[in-house]
Amino acid sequence: MEKFSMVLEEDSTREEFMETMEELGFELVEEQESTGETVPYVSRWESPDKNAHIQYLEEPRLGVNFVIFEAPNFTQFDQTLAEKLFWYGIDELYEDAEQATTHNEGVNALFRLTAGICTANHLPPQAEHIYSEYLAQDHWMTRRAAVQAVAYGRWPESVEILERVATQDPDERVRDFASLQLSNVKQDLLERGIFT
Repeated sequence: MEKFSMVLEEDSTREEFMETMEELGFELVEEQESTGETVPYVSRWESPDKNAHIQYLEEPRLGVNFVIFEAPNFTQFDQTLAEKLFWYGIDELYEDAEQATTHNEGVNALFRLTAGICTANHLPPQAEHIYSEYLAQDHWMTRRAAVQAVAYGRWPESVEILERVATQDPDERVRDFASLQLSNVKQDLLERGIFT
């Protein structure tokens, strides 16, 4: 079963997504409203044959709307989705994060990249390099955003990165935030049987 995520461009709407799912014959099986700054809006959809599952998320922690696909063969939906919805290609996500020139551009690009790779079982090496670059930036808020991105992914590699930041970052605010996120990531990985 393939599982991957796609980050929708900013002008894509929830309504457009829902219309597209209905056109594809998907059934809305669950909808969860956002409950503030930490819980996303989520709608879960299922194909008529029950083999494909799609989640649409409006994630306030990242400021990003994205879709998680789980299907044995995604190509059957690819054309219809491409005609109806606009999303960032994975190369574009990496490039935007690498080429950002301002704090806000960088953080937004980093969060989009995180949403685009969040279904990976392990942190991709190219993304790890980008996170390392952001964690080495001068401004503490940029480093804090990178901590948030690394923690959001909940990859096994997140633990080592967060441990390093929690003990070595020059700013106490970043170290404290990394320690808090580290605890959450370890607990999540433990519950999933990935971390012992």
